[in-house]
Amino acid sequence: MAAHTMERWAAMCEAADSLQQQTIRPDEIVIVIDRNEELLERARADWPDVRVVPARYPGLSGARTTGYEVTSGDLIVFMDDDAVCDPRVLESFIKAVEPDDVLGCTGLVSLQWEDQHGQWKGKRPRWFPEEFMWVVGGHYRGHPRTRSDIRNVVGGIMLIKRKVFDRVGTFNGALGRADGSLTSCEETEFCLRASAAFPGGRFVFEPDGKLLHKVARARRWFRYFVRRCYAEGRSKAILADLVSRRDALKTERDYMLRTLTTGVLIGLADPARRLDFAGPARAGAIVIGLGATVWGYATIKFRRKSAEGQKSPHLKTAE
Repeated sequence: MAAHTMERWAAMCEAADSLQQQTIRPDEIVIVIDRNEELLERARADWPDVRVVPARYPGLSGARTTGYEVTSGDLIVFMDDDAVCDPRVLESFIKAVEPDDVLGCTGLVSLQWEDQHGQWKGKRPRWFPEEFMWVVGGHYRGHPRTRSDIRNVVGGIMLIKRKVFDRVGTFNGALGRADGSLTSCEETEFCLRASAAFPGGRFVFEPDGKLLHKVARARRWFRYFVRRCYAEGRSKAILADLVSRRDALKTERDYMLRTLTTGVLIGLADPARRLDFAGPARAGAIVIGLGATVWGYATIKFRRKSAEGQKSPHLKTAE
């Protein structure tokens, strides 16, 4: 588990408690602290039975890489510090990865929203489309609901076999959140790399591996929604440059063409279909979210092309 801020102290304690209450107790629990001495000292003082270590590398990807390096088990589970896992997560994950060809798995992430009073009893804003629940780390419309093979695991809760790291290396530091950045997709890049290194290998979604992810009040607002979508587009552009596979973003294309198109139509029909007059707002949020994502993708691609053009020699036309 990676942590970096004292603001999540209470949530981190809940997360660690949920790991200690598993039906199959983990061999060791490691909390990796990313560049926060105060948090490091307090965690070590309050959690003597948990291994607390400083991150060897910056950012979320660096913290997760540190977790891999300081542990020794064949199965490594990564979890966010603002989440609580069901007591049967480890049990269900271990069963899911029993086949040799399964490289890792991920679980079902539900959301717990903070309300205006700081209580975790809030509801999802009515304008917030279910198709974009990934913005706040949740299970979104269009994601599998039953046990299925998937392209990549998700960072909220995931298990990856040690042998995968041993062969393909660790998470790419060019992706993953760091210094306030909302860059993501480090899990996607890693899984694509792993799939290429293990022909026939696969990652699976295990719905019995349940996680409750906390959505802080600051992430309820439309401005955060747009920022996160924009950052996702930038992340996908970086991912496309890092991964040579032509179908690297096939999942995203299908999501746009099917899930988002259907979501807009449903939202526009909701007032007449079920007297839900927030439907058009959700449809509008889908369009704006997609636009922000595409814009973020385009900015990286344009910047790369401009840089390549400046490096290319200028050709003179003979008169």
